[in-house]
Amino acid sequence: MPRAPWKVRWDLWIGLIIFYSVVLIPYRIGFGIDVEYWEQVLNYLFDASFAVDVVFNFFTGFYDADIFIHELPKIRERYIKSWFLFDVVSTIPFDQFLQVVSSASSSLLTLKLLRTIRLFRLLKLMRLLRLKRAIETIQMDALNAHVLQTIKSLLMIIFIIHLVSCGWYLFYTWDPTGINWVTYFSEDGLKYPYLVSFYWVSNTMMSVGYGDIYGVTDGERIYSILVECLGSICVGMIIANIQMLTENYNPRGIKLKQKLQETKEFLFKRNIPRRLRQRVISQFEYHWSNRTVFDEDQLLRQFPVSLQYEILAASMEPFVKRFPFFGVTSVEFFVFAIPRLRPIVLGPSQTLVEAESVWEELYFITSGTVESVRANIIVGSLAPGDICGIEHLVANRRRYTHSYRSTLKTELYAMYSADLIEAIKKCPIAYKYLMDLATILGERYAESARRGRRALQKQETMRRMQESSSTASRGGSEPFLQYRHRKSISFNNTNAYDMDNLRRLSIFSADEIKTHWSVIRHYSKLRMVWDVLIGIMVAMTAITVPFRISFDIQDTVFLVATDRMSDACFMIDMMLSFLTTYVDETGVEIVDRHEIRRHYLKTNFLVDAISTIPFDFFVEALTEQKDFRSLKLFRTVKLVKLLRLIRLSKLYKMNVQWTSELDISMDTVRLLKLLAPVMTIAHYVGCFWYYMSAQHAPADAWWGDIHFDDPDSIISKYIASVYWATTTMTTVGFGDVIAINNYEQAYSILVMIGGTTLFAYVVGTVIEVVSNSKSLMNREHEMVQKVNAYIKERGVSSEFIMACQEHLRFLNTEKTLFHEPQLFDALCYALRSELILYLNNGVLSKIRFFDKKPKWFLTLILPRLVPQYFLAGDLLIYHGNPVSGIFFLMTGAVIVKAPQRTDLMGELNGESSESSQDFSRASDRDGTIAMLYEGEFFGYKEVLTQSLAQYNAFAIKPTGTYMLPREFLETFQNDY
Repeated sequence: MPRAPWKVRWDLWIGLIIFYSVVLIPYRIGFGIDVEYWEQVLNYLFDASFAVDVVFNFFTGFYDADIFIHELPKIRERYIKSWFLFDVVSTIPFDQFLQVVSSASSSLLTLKLLRTIRLFRLLKLMRLLRLKRAIETIQMDALNAHVLQTIKSLLMIIFIIHLVSCGWYLFYTWDPTGINWVTYFSEDGLKYPYLVSFYWVSNTMMSVGYGDIYGVTDGERIYSILVECLGSICVGMIIANIQMLTENYNPRGIKLKQKLQETKEFLFKRNIPRRLRQRVISQFEYHWSNRTVFDEDQLLRQFPVSLQYEILAASMEPFVKRFPFFGVTSVEFFVFAIPRLRPIVLGPSQTLVEAESVWEELYFITSGTVESVRANIIVGSLAPGDICGIEHLVANRRRYTHSYRSTLKTELYAMYSADLIEAIKKCPIAYKYLMDLATILGERYAESARRGRRALQKQETMRRMQESSSTASRGGSEPFLQYRHRKSISFNNTNAYDMDNLRRLSIFSADEIKTHWSVIRHYSKLRMVWDVLIGIMVAMTAITVPFRISFDIQDTVFLVATDRMSDACFMIDMMLSFLTTYVDETGVEIVDRHEIRRHYLKTNFLVDAISTIPFDFFVEALTEQKDFRSLKLFRTVKLVKLLRLIRLSKLYKMNVQWTSELDISMDTVRLLKLLAPVMTIAHYVGCFWYYMSAQHAPADAWWGDIHFDDPDSIISKYIASVYWATTTMTTVGFGDVIAINNYEQAYSILVMIGGTTLFAYVVGTVIEVVSNSKSLMNREHEMVQKVNAYIKERGVSSEFIMACQEHLRFLNTEKTLFHEPQLFDALCYALRSELILYLNNGVLSKIRFFDKKPKWFLTLILPRLVPQYFLAGDLLIYHGNPVSGIFFLMTGAVIVKAPQRTDLMGELNGESSESSQDFSRASDRDGTIAMLYEGEFFGYKEVLTQSLAQYNAFAIKPTGTYMLPREFLETFQNDY
């Protein structure tokens, strides 16, 4: 059995032997390392293990398309045709046989042949493929596939560098007395030959190429060419893997980031106010963070209905526990309804939906509390497990009679009423349950409304009596809200409320929540200025600490004072953090001072405290003795200053906050987030490049043989250090600054491999940024190109092409190609209404029809308007044809003309004849009926009466309009 426990352990043992063989055998061959006696015994053991493994393979079954094959003839035939020859060749110790045969001869030729024959043992590398199944299992269960592939690629490249390094030194081992790269650069040989060979191969394959080591013979130059070609492949492999990793490591996160970027770009383009934009983005992020970002309907259709049910039930288990009736409904209802639930979050005192709003959706409350308000009286509250708006399912007037406002942070799921009506048709149980619930709640709210009116009348009577008996004038006309206990109209409590429970409350908008005097809003200007100051200090700490350690900068009075001042500022920042509001993971601002303190203690307090305590000051105070200062170890003690770098965590928090609070372009933020870490890494690499050789003699250090403008200047040495770091990490490698001692060479190897990986990451990220940059703009350009190509394909004239381009330009200006319903779905009704009004501010300011219309009406109508553009002479309405909708003129002018008399003769029958004659009598001699200008609308009579147009409407100059389609009006009439 290939998967038996003992067989798995045996395969792991063989894997360890393979690793030993492919690493040490090339090293011994390339560097001429003689085998010790104990190693020879170990080799015999390994060869015996390989021989036993060959025997095992003749009796080990295999799987063919998940079918286990155990017939011995098939097993042996398959093994002989596949790996038998490689295993035998890699198992037979040819080098041992040759050594016995040629024991009498010790000529150089025989020794060279012996080393060459040992290369046959490298065929054991082929056995690594036998572990493929185990590796694939690890890949599926433990690691992301692209992460594992990247790690495997890096390990393979390091192994290739190892093999090539052994081959590079083989030029010297093959003929130690001849001309080769080793004898050319050092007559006495190399102290650490493997390190030097690895160093040369690394800077050659990573495209750095310092030029301090190079081939001097024809064979070495040919070998160098091969290494350079191999290196280009390896670098390309690194770039490809890193790019795939950045693109596919987190598909959901990338998709969510793309949605968020398009939304921010859309809101920026439409000039939405900052505070409204932040509220919209906050709810949008919460919505898509708690809902799949993929096309769920398309994904689910690939599975049978039973499996769809299991997937949805497992993912929505907490919701089903909160609303148990979902668990007893039909599978068809469940599979239809659950994907149409939209997660929404509200902060304290935020409006969910206002009274008189159209019943477009209802809400399933999962946490928090929502109060229902009518005529400024709180008539009840909804708790988790309640359904807001379900009573309108049986109401004749499908408009909200109450306003609903959250009292705490509230999480809920919204569902469009049309989807619910469609869903309950699929399940009689759900239909009966929800209809009964709607009937009960409707009656309860009706009774509550009657009691509310009596309470208002009683209160009004008492107010008048107080006014008549009091000579003092009542100050203020502030709107107020009557409050009563939430339990009075809870779904689980039908008791009537008492008038004694009424008390006065103020109504605040989402941005006007009253807070304790000590609470600091995180978006206040003073707080943001302070955060900028702290951010600068954190950045200065990140820059100066490694610089002061590496270049042994002595602490002056100014530097000590600066350190203590920064410590004091960080201490003050810690105290302010106990008072500053924060935005939680759901995007809700937390203003309760007790919750703020608890949150800070649980999250960032410990990190901030560690980064604020001046450990370096205490350590240096304890090591003031002269004998300790004379030790080289004292320079290492200064590494305690690196604890200050924990403050970098503050920069991450500030980055998240500043991105949401400031009007910063998303592309700018992404490029800065890419550039800042790269430059910081180059700074650190450069500092420690100098730190490694600072105590070496000039002849034994990289800085001892290069030109400085000022040899005594620390700044010049710092510039040279960062110069080396950047040229190495970007694979430029001028070669004027090179490694001299072995420590520098080892450090260079790490920087070259790590720098190439970082360079590949930069390339991949820049490609992603550029490809996704201005994604909304790119989509608009792509649409224009497609339309142009389509029109040209149809062979129309250039005038039509220009007309289509003008229409697209108008569409882009008025609406953009952003899919607005995707954004509206993520918002609660009240916030959606506010956003719709801002988005259509231009329409409201120009079209007189919308003056003084109620908010619910505008929220319903405005998103349905379709922008259309017409050139001079284009027809908007055709005589004798249905009118496509109501037209609202934004720009330009339209002339309405009656058709010519000859056109009317064929239609003079019945009502059509009379109507046409009426239009003819109303027109001028040239047939003009009316001239329409900006702000006017027309076509409503024909749409509402469903009659044909008895006139033509022309654009007399370029005209931009909005059209309300007749299909929507028909639906609107039926539903509302």
